[in-house]
Amino acid sequence: MTDRVLILDDEPDFVAYVQRVAEDLGHDAHGTTRALEFKRAFDQFHPSLVVLDMVVPEMDGFELSRWLAQQGFAGRLLLVTGYTPHYATGARAIAQAHGLDDVRTLKKPVRLNDLKSALSEPPA
Repeated sequence: MTDRVLILDDEPDFVAYVQRVAEDLGHDAHGTTRALEFKRAFDQFHPSLVVLDMVVPEMDGFELSRWLAQQGFAGRLLLVTGYTPHYATGARAIAQAHGLDDVRTLKKPVRLNDLKSALSEPPA
């Protein structure tokens, strides 16, 4: 099944990296570096997988996780952070508390094989 992958990260190179890997795996992918553009793209793109950096300008990943839950997002959420693994664990717990069931985490820098695995995993 082809996923529709929506990526938000404030580092354009990371967005391009994830988008390229997702497309190489056969997924449709769209990326942005701005939270407000992410929200508009979410409504138009209807992703089945969201790759979300926890620290971006305008809104953080906690706020955006809550917003995704309010939109009724039922797809996979992949939280990415350059902070300690405890930060990612806490972010996952908060996202799940808001009703997002399929939440996974990756720590930056993200190795290619780890990214491919995360983008290819079936829904929980």
